[in-house]
Order: sequence, then C-alpha cells, then structure tokens
Amino acid sequence: MSSAVFVGKNQNSYSGVIGNIYTFKKSKNSSKNIDVQFNESKLIIYPNPSSEYIQVGIQNWTLPFKYSIINSNGKKVLDNLIYTPQIQIDISNFPSGIYYFIVNSEHKLYAKFFKY
Repeated sequence: MSSAVFVGKNQNSYSGVIGNIYTFKKSKNSSKNIDVQFNESKLIIYPNPSSEYIQVGIQNWTLPFKYSIINSNGKKVLDNLIYTPQIQIDISNFPSGIYYFIVNSEHKLYAKFFKY
C-alpha cells in the first residue's frame, strides 16, 4: 500500500501524490469526496532483447532524472542523468544477460531488458 506524500497543504485544501501514480486534491469546504486523478508513468525499452543499443522512453515523469542499469547480480553497470523523455543507450560492451533499467527517485520505476 502506497503512502500519501503531501505536496501542498493549506488551511482550506490538501493535495498530494500517492506512489507517483495518483494525484489527489481535497478541499475542506467541499463534500467528503476526494478527486483522484490517475497519472500513469510509463517506461518503455526497445528493442528488447538487443545486442547493440536500447531506446528508452519515459512518459509522465519530471525531467531531469537519474537512472541506473543494474545487472542480474545486482552490480551497477551504468548510471547517468536523463534530460529528455527519450534516449538511446549503447549496450554493445555489456556481457549477455538480464539487466534492469531503474529510474532513481523517491518512487522507483524500472523495466527489465535482455542483452544477447
């Protein structure tokens, strides 16, 4: 269960983020209902599997953000900052195997990809 992180609070209303997926807003002067909006963050990696490069696309995420690539043994093989919603990463020097692309932030977002 995700906990709420308040991003704004004053004496008349509350707003916040739950797990970087939902946003909510509640006015003390309104009814007991809370307006909740679904903001799905998407991480797309292709081609998968790949031998030379991967394209990484991310939607609904605040830029820039730090990412890491971790191998199946848990060793960090690359980390960097992303300033655009889509990048190409050279993986030609990585050994064959399973890797995890991880967006490093308060709320983790990750995807698995295969290098052959």
